[in-house]
Amino acid sequence: MYATGGSRSLAAENLKKEEGEWVMARCQKIGGVDTSCLWENHACASTQAYCCE
Repeated sequence: MYATGGSRSLAAENLKKEEGEWVMARCQKIGGVDTSCLWENHACASTQAYCCE
C-alpha cells in the first residue's frame, strides 16, 4: 500500500487514512512504514508492506 503527500509527515498520515478504508481480512503488516522524498521532507511517498493469506 502506498500514499503520497506534499511533506514527509503528510505522506505518512495519508497512509494511515488509506489503511482505515481497506477491508483486509487475514492480512498483517510486514516491517514498518518507509518514506522517500524528492527534496529532504517535500514531495514524498510512504509505503507499508502486507502479507495476506
